[in-house]
Amino acid sequence: MKFKVNSKDFLNDLGPVLDTVPSVATYPVLTSFLLIADKNGLTAYGTDLDNSVMARIPATIEDVGSCAISAKIVKSVLKEIDEEITFERIENQIVISYKNGKFKLGLYERDEFPELPSEIPGTIVELNMEFLRASIEKTVFCVSSEPSRMALSGLYWEYGDGKSTMVGSDGFRMGIYTEDMEINLEPFSIIIPPKILNEVLRLGKDNVKFGWDKTKVFFQLGNYTLISRLIDDRFPDYKSVIPEDNPNVLKIKKEVLSSVLRRVSVFSPDKAKSVELILGGDTMEITSRSELGSGTEKLSGEYTGSDLRIGMSASSLLEFLRKIEGDIVEISFGDSESPVLIKDPANHRVLYVVTPIILRE
Repeated sequence: MKFKVNSKDFLNDLGPVLDTVPSVATYPVLTSFLLIADKNGLTAYGTDLDNSVMARIPATIEDVGSCAISAKIVKSVLKEIDEEITFERIENQIVISYKNGKFKLGLYERDEFPELPSEIPGTIVELNMEFLRASIEKTVFCVSSEPSRMALSGLYWEYGDGKSTMVGSDGFRMGIYTEDMEINLEPFSIIIPPKILNEVLRLGKDNVKFGWDKTKVFFQLGNYTLISRLIDDRFPDYKSVIPEDNPNVLKIKKEVLSSVLRRVSVFSPDKAKSVELILGGDTMEITSRSELGSGTEKLSGEYTGSDLRIGMSASSLLEFLRKIEGDIVEISFGDSESPVLIKDPANHRVLYVVTPIILRE
């Protein structure tokens, strides 16, 4: 195997492949990535067994062959070089040479590396990247980071009757994005790990090819092919959690609410940045208190409903507000213990639901 590439371009093209490779693995070969030089060009492949990335990379092929080499060493070497380099296999080593030097790396044979996917799973359709980006960005941040909560550790996607819905939840907050659209697929419901979806957001520019089967999901974006295992679990009934008739409604400019939350929550000592909303009559204010002190600030907005005192996570509210597209946000409440519904009047496709915090007296 022998090929030539520009070091900076090669490192940039390799980025998504190297990011998939774990720094530590039970099997040392998994800390490497596979290179295949053949008549069709150069292919790089990295995997952590759950997520895989294949990349077609421009290169001048002088001799065909394949091997797996250390992702960490290649990344460290290439970022310090900015010129044409040559990769050449000489017996049981890969030699990386350039104008003033060379490096020799150990290697693994191709048959020691996990097998490449032989075919793309299921039926393949083309998706609009604008739709995909909006669906993922509005919801994936709500996905649980706790691996023990398997069903909630991925983004739920269901499609049927011309409607696509993506749902992210960690059990305390939930983001839902629904859009009417026709996809040339049978109805489905799958749970996708967030790692591959974040790569889709990073790499996606034009339309994306998408496919799935019972165990894995596939996205093709230009020269990159992303494959991930699906999460094999049952997603909770998210529809039953969405409040249908919260009678108490606050309409307020999102920037006003964001500013007040950031100021008042500095006195909250916990990670959620707990604050209390006091609504009703002539009073609309947010307050927080701790051993550090206390803060209270009045709100300027429109509130209709009964008197209410409710604890909320300022951290969660601020995350939701960053996703609101319009100037106004609409927040509806039941009582102090019922789920809170957050709407974006400028985008009817998105809903957020969050559980109140029970504050200590």
